[in-house]
Amino acid sequence: MWVTRVANAEAEVRKIKSDNVDAEKCSSARRKMAAMKRRDPITYNLDVSYFEFQQAAELYCGN
Repeated sequence: MWVTRVANAEAEVRKIKSDNVDAEKCSSARRKMAAMKRRDPITYNLDVSYFEFQQAAELYCGN
């Protein structure tokens, strides 16, 4: 029973991600993340904006 619930959850996450794929928003989020890394290579990952762009990339990039 537990395995079935996990499989259902994984399938639902894959469906949500495939429904939200947007190449333009994905590339925009990745560009902004890369710019933050270039601007401040040491503490970029402590910035809340970086986390927001990371979540956007997770949502819109599909993988």
